[in-house]
Amino acid sequence: MFVSIVTISVYGACAYLALGAVATLALHARGLRILDHATAGAPISFRVLVTPGLIALWPIMLCKWRKAARGGDGAGRPDAPIPALRLRQIHGIAIRLLALLIPVAVGAAVMVRAPVAVIGGANPLTDAPPLRDVALERSHAFEGFPIVLRVRTDDLGSWQVELDAERELDTPALGLYWLDGPGESIVPGTGVYLGNVWGPGARRFAVDGERLSKGGSLVLYSFADAEVVARASVKAPS
Repeated sequence: MFVSIVTISVYGACAYLALGAVATLALHARGLRILDHATAGAPISFRVLVTPGLIALWPIMLCKWRKAARGGDGAGRPDAPIPALRLRQIHGIAIRLLALLIPVAVGAAVMVRAPVAVIGGANPLTDAPPLRDVALERSHAFEGFPIVLRVRTDDLGSWQVELDAERELDTPALGLYWLDGPGESIVPGTGVYLGNVWGPGARRFAVDGERLSKGGSLVLYSFADAEVVARASVKAPS
């Protein structure tokens, strides 16, 4: 429900900004001159400076344009006109400051941003290559998820759990845990976090052979919903 509300809000904001961009073109072409005669012949710095405000407030600006076109007051009054030269000087200073501050702000945001989660379908270099032998394979081991579970091993005694998703998973932000038990719930400090799970493609995780020989549970945990969404009992063949 929350995701749907956010999605609708984002699309609504995009539509509002798109209409604002169209309205701003009309305001630059004709409307500003009607609202304030001093804007005639204004430099590009002025137009760049006022464009974000025009896009954000385009319904108000269109109403003011309509009122001014019908003979109402524009931005300035005959007895108190806006000093165009002074305004343009201020606009020039402001546009230079913005040209300096915007790249600095963007660079700072990039430096301090949170790590981006790996997207589905990616081929990260951290994925381990598959071990040679498949000791166990189970289709749709996790109920409701198109995931093939494989347990792999090799001559050196290494063990690996492989989750091969046939398609993109509907549940976002999935993590895989190993529990030495039935895996009914995740309690902080009781599970071994193996890594993120997404699809399509195979994700591989190294698992301790002793744990596998005793048996346990692989648990899919949704960080988005803060709950266990699926589990599979696993035990290495003797």
